[in-house]
Amino acid sequence: MPQPLYLSGLGKQQTALARNARSQSSSSVSGIGNNLPGNTSNLPSYITSKDTSALVFPVDLRGQPNVNIIEFTAHEKGTSGVKQHHIFFPCPANITFNDSATYNTVDLGVIGGGLSKIVQEGSFSPSKIAESIKSQIGGANASFSNAEIISAAAQSLPAPDAIKGAARLKGRALLNPNTNTTFSGNAIRSFTFGFKLIARSPEESEIVRKIHSKFRAFTYADSRSDAQSLLLAFPPTWTIRFLDGNVNENRFIPKIYSCYLVSVESSINSTTNMFHDDGAPLEVDISVSYQETRVLTRTDIDDLEADTVGANRGIDENGVPQNTTGNITLPKETSVE
Repeated sequence: MPQPLYLSGLGKQQTALARNARSQSSSSVSGIGNNLPGNTSNLPSYITSKDTSALVFPVDLRGQPNVNIIEFTAHEKGTSGVKQHHIFFPCPANITFNDSATYNTVDLGVIGGGLSKIVQEGSFSPSKIAESIKSQIGGANASFSNAEIISAAAQSLPAPDAIKGAARLKGRALLNPNTNTTFSGNAIRSFTFGFKLIARSPEESEIVRKIHSKFRAFTYADSRSDAQSLLLAFPPTWTIRFLDGNVNENRFIPKIYSCYLVSVESSINSTTNMFHDDGAPLEVDISVSYQETRVLTRTDIDDLEADTVGANRGIDENGVPQNTTGNITLPKETSVE
């Protein structure tokens, strides 16, 4: 393993700590040497032992049986179809899902409160409206004094707020706003995953560099060789899957629909200033944030859990996410990178 470079100014304690870390790292590398890169039983069938294009970290992940993994796949549209770019990590901790709905409030007012019942009953007619208003006024006359009724009525007149407030204060009566909660839709789900990549060999340093570069590149739009960048192509659409030790989707973790890579945050050597001889940092922290391509419905969630949407999560043969879910597969000529 390349020896770390120590920056000037490190004291004896820091140097001893660095030597200890180097010793542990070297021991880890020697222990995984026999696992490289023959056995791929814990990766999907399209990632063979001869496939070097898929990015797998750590390198010994290929040879570890019964490991739960997370698979990131970018569906990049090219001139010859859609290319799939696969990145594999051990399944991270603290996987968070936020399923939420949005609700607002509406004030039906003193008349609207009574009319809402008529609308719900499906008998929305002028006679019914008049009857409802008459009934409400009659009930008010029986329960409230004339002063209170006049005060409440003044609050509905087109007058300054100060006058309405004075009327409410004098009559000690308030028009019932009849506030109700209304459903206004569901929120688009977002997901964030963090990984600390500690390179234990030159090979892993190169894999970390490629993973870091690929995540960063696919957050940006593509100008498609347009010299003036007049047109921008959308960044690739992604799929995220959680696979169990048998390379099946883990049924205990909710499934994620097609996504866009919203942001990539990275930190180089966050806890150390050690580098390999070739300049590669000892550690790279990467945090990737995704957002689903559209708001889902209950039917979408049910289809995802029933696995009727397919592994591509609604992404068609052109790499474009669909407005409706479906069991869509990529064409045979699709290449894997």
